[in-house]
Amino acid sequence: METAPIDVYEEFSDEIWPGSSEALLAKMTEHASHGERVGLTVSAPGGQVASGIALHRQLLLLPLELTTYNTGEVASMGNLVFLTGERRLAVPEATFLVHPIASIDTGVPMDADAWRRARTRFERRGDQSRVVEISERISYLDAKEGEVREIFKERTKLTSSEIAELVRKGQAISATEALEA
Repeated sequence: METAPIDVYEEFSDEIWPGSSEALLAKMTEHASHGERVGLTVSAPGGQVASGIALHRQLLLLPLELTTYNTGEVASMGNLVFLTGERRLAVPEATFLVHPIASIDTGVPMDADAWRRARTRFERRGDQSRVVEISERISYLDAKEGEVREIFKERTKLTSSEIAELVRKGQAISATEALEA
């Protein structure tokens, strides 16, 4: 006689970085090994892009029935954790913040367009070594933004142009707007 899976609930409200990603993945792997169904409340403020993408992909590989919940705000890379749920639910007051990917190496968040403007200034000055360095950073940001957009395309009903517009605006959307997507 087969028994019904046990429902368990977890919360993830950390910034996404390697340590927090590994901790969440370890918990989810343990639940998967026990055949448990998981309800995961997500209220993540964002974090490292590479960690967010890796965590999303690894969670999707687990043999796990996962429902994700937004009971407040899911921002930036937190959206990728939220999107891992087979079922995704949000309270009416919940928000989702999507914005261009940025690096904070300079202490100020700069997206690829800001780096393009900076590269132009260095090109005018003839500082080729900085131009090369900045071009590499732009390529990295463009590639990661492409990966994130692809995840949104796979896990939502949004078209590429709708995703681009959402990212460009960089504003929080409501649970109602997210439901439509």
